[in-house]
Amino acid sequence: MWKKNPNIPSILHSFGNYSNVALPSVQFHTIIATNDSSALSQVCDELRDGVVAVVDMTSPRNAQQLRWLSGVAGLAYISVVDDSYFGNSQEHERLHARVEPTAVQMLKIVTDIVIQENLNNVALVYDDTFDIQNLPRRILVNVPAQHLYVRLDQSENATQRQVRMLKDVTIQNIFIIADTQNAQRFLLEVRCGYVFDVYDLFRDSAVNCGGCRARGQLATITAEPSAVALQTFVAFMQRHVTTDDVYNSSDVKVDEAVAFDLAVLIRSSMPSVAANLVYDDCSALSSVDERDLEQSRRLIDALQQARIDGVFGAISTQDNLTSFSMTLSINKHSYKDGLQTEQVMIGSWTKTRGLNLTQSLILADRRPHYMVVTVSGNHPFVYKDIPANFREGPSYYGYCIELLQLIAKQLQFNYTIYESPDGKFGTMDDNGKWSGMIGELIEKRADMAVGPISIMAERESVVDFTVPYYDLPRQVPQRAGRERLGLHHRRFPRLQRPHLALRQVQPYSHQNTRKESKEGQQEARVFTFKEGIWFCLMSLTPQGGGETPRAFSGRLVAATWWLFGFIIIATYTANLAAFLTVSRLETSIESLDDLSKQFKVKIWKDMSLSNSISPLERARLAVWDYPVSDKYTKLWNNMQANTFPRSTNEAIEMVLNGDFALISDATTNKYATYTNCELMVVGEEFSRKPYAFAVQEGSPLRDEVSNVILQLINQRQLEDMKSRWWLRDKLNCPDIEDESDGISIRNIGGVFLVIAVGSAIALVVLVMECYW
Repeated sequence: MWKKNPNIPSILHSFGNYSNVALPSVQFHTIIATNDSSALSQVCDELRDGVVAVVDMTSPRNAQQLRWLSGVAGLAYISVVDDSYFGNSQEHERLHARVEPTAVQMLKIVTDIVIQENLNNVALVYDDTFDIQNLPRRILVNVPAQHLYVRLDQSENATQRQVRMLKDVTIQNIFIIADTQNAQRFLLEVRCGYVFDVYDLFRDSAVNCGGCRARGQLATITAEPSAVALQTFVAFMQRHVTTDDVYNSSDVKVDEAVAFDLAVLIRSSMPSVAANLVYDDCSALSSVDERDLEQSRRLIDALQQARIDGVFGAISTQDNLTSFSMTLSINKHSYKDGLQTEQVMIGSWTKTRGLNLTQSLILADRRPHYMVVTVSGNHPFVYKDIPANFREGPSYYGYCIELLQLIAKQLQFNYTIYESPDGKFGTMDDNGKWSGMIGELIEKRADMAVGPISIMAERESVVDFTVPYYDLPRQVPQRAGRERLGLHHRRFPRLQRPHLALRQVQPYSHQNTRKESKEGQQEARVFTFKEGIWFCLMSLTPQGGGETPRAFSGRLVAATWWLFGFIIIATYTANLAAFLTVSRLETSIESLDDLSKQFKVKIWKDMSLSNSISPLERARLAVWDYPVSDKYTKLWNNMQANTFPRSTNEAIEMVLNGDFALISDATTNKYATYTNCELMVVGEEFSRKPYAFAVQEGSPLRDEVSNVILQLINQRQLEDMKSRWWLRDKLNCPDIEDESDGISIRNIGGVFLVIAVGSAIALVVLVMECYW
């Protein structure tokens, strides 16, 4: 009788066709036991056709009834059920052959591993493979180790909850007693950030679980088959059970091989049987022929005296208990990036010799392992680096990550960093549900939140914060007012120099008509190229250009040049005066009060992105100080009248592109001005909210991490880290000038440069005139 593996009835049914000329043929009639009453009625139906023995492979609850029925009917009863359920009853003992279930024998290795490796907290995760749900939970009886039993659930969400529960109760050693499919589903959840020592006990002869772990090590325990018997069993399965030749040694399962070996053992005992026992009615079992009883006793004696080489070891009887001499091998599997890189046999176990290990089974680092959640993109606190090949996960670095490394080194723990799924720090919605990193801590998916997390009263009510590692206020950045004096294309119109071509019309227009004075002297001025250039330059000064050309073309050119020079000088003078007047009257924004009183600059409060205040608190912005001021109400109204950027980076772009101011954390503003010379911070700091790491409420990590942070502060290591990370991306920006201070020497330096250049050219010309 069998009720689990569907291949068992096929193996037993096909065994009658398995030829062996030396032994008689044996026919097995299988009954699929669904419940207690159906099992008994089906056995009674089989008695009408005649049987010689009952082989029981059901649960202990059915076994007691079937044993009584077989004893009353005088049938040989062969039980492959845990004999602890039968107590010390001697009734029908001569008709009872006990076969130790392989599950009972294989589970003894768990006890030996726990004792030899001195494991103190153990979880046994099981499915129906080893029938633990029907066996007494006495695997670790009298073993000084805390342990619990967890039955594997079939749903993915339930498996996640089971793994999280094992982590919450600080389980370090897990024995997975299941088939490979269920074990792999469980291990896929274990690999997601949890570190245990995992020992897999399979009833499959071969294990294919390459994707069980993303990284780390795993120990598997399997039964070692006998080469000759294994080949015989595979040939039997290919010929009589399976429909093709795809069945091979890797498909062999222990319970299927045990059913085949048990059938071979029973057939070897059949020569002692004379005839089948036939009963027309189960109710007429009060009188049993003595010859039938003797035949059943001979069958049981022959069965206990027989010895065969089974697929997974020799089968023999000792102390009225037939058992398999199984050899269990222990293999260590190493994984990297989800792929198995190594498999090494590190030990074995037998019933007689016990556990024999060549190295310790403790695989994982015994230091605590914590899940750390963060939000990347908050420079210089957290940077994110994604590998180019995308085979490995992203790596994180920055001020906070370096601080986390120092804390982990001091407290001796390991950690795994992952990013918040929604990329937020954490805010509470109208339903009281938290998002971001705070939500990850509340749901116990993370042990610690690392990053520039502001300490707020709302957050302190649901999580715990360490001592602050960084103290900061808020500031207002805007586009820097770096104005320059001069002919700039944005401030002055473009003026094209006129070009006149009158030389061909009057070829002598470059000089005046030569006349003789009364004294006979020649006129002094001839408009050569040199005299023309000098005339043009002198015409732009109050001194004037002197004698003008007499020719019409020369006068036309001179008039055009005078008009051009006048426009240039007048335009420059007017724009310079207007610029200096407006820049002095237009007061720049120097504080939050100035920002609230003006309407030119648009404002966006970076509340949600800089995790500085919850949306529910924005309605109470007008009562931040006393007496009640409408300063913050005006700011909020002005903000609502404009379009809100989607991110801090977009807000900074708007600051650079137009009249726009951003109210954000001082660190965000400071880093933006360090990496972009077009930005500047205005106003005094306000609303200080320090940064700290967050942990689960009531977590002992709070005090431990806080002590390390205080030590680092006293040793001034945090100051060194702050200087190093802040100066890492800093640009060499020029100093910002205050326009209300007037024109600086640098702005009018061009005037002195003109004098210097002109003097230098004059000296060069003088030298040339003297020596030529």
